[in-house]
Amino acid sequence: MGISERKQREKEQRRKLILSAAEKVFFSKKGENATMDDVAAKAELSKGTIYLYFKNKEDILYALAAKGVEQLAKKLDSSYNKSDSGKEQLSKIADAFIEFAEKHPHYFSMILKFENKSIKYKHEIQEKLLIEPALDILYKTLKKGQQDKTIRDDIELHDMVAIIWSQMLGVLQTLTTKKKVLHQYKSNPDNLIKGHYKIIIKGISK
Repeated sequence: MGISERKQREKEQRRKLILSAAEKVFFSKKGENATMDDVAAKAELSKGTIYLYFKNKEDILYALAAKGVEQLAKKLDSSYNKSDSGKEQLSKIADAFIEFAEKHPHYFSMILKFENKSIKYKHEIQEKLLIEPALDILYKTLKKGQQDKTIRDDIELHDMVAIIWSQMLGVLQTLTTKKKVLHQYKSNPDNLIKGHYKIIIKGISK
């Protein structure tokens, strides 16, 4: 291994160390009220070193959200079974999505916080959504369903993905901002995501 490769590996390891420390800090009781000083203390690094890898606290929080998306995408992809129909696979993806939200609430709330922001890549010529890796899996599933005739084909695939995610985003925002209102109307917040997916799957089934 050359010097440049070794330095790059060390840099990536240091970044992972900082993110691991940030996860412990921001997912603790302090939450987003924690500071860069708290992250530096947990990582046992100087605050100046932290700033070499992340320009500010918002940058670290965004990196945590991206890490959450990566884990979510892996969770969804692990549920994929070639022998399932597109409709069956969509149901499994829904279950995996709900399970992730229940088991990793901190990551899930962080993803929701940054979902409306975009990240630039390829020399800032294009942009993509933070959640795009998970949407790619949804697209693959819907495409399979259209091909095996278990999902309706009168709606273009990209439009269907956008519709499903837009509706889900609305449900998630309601859950995070209107829980008290839901209780007033005797609606169980825990069933909101499950109910939404049942409606979606019923609506797009052929």
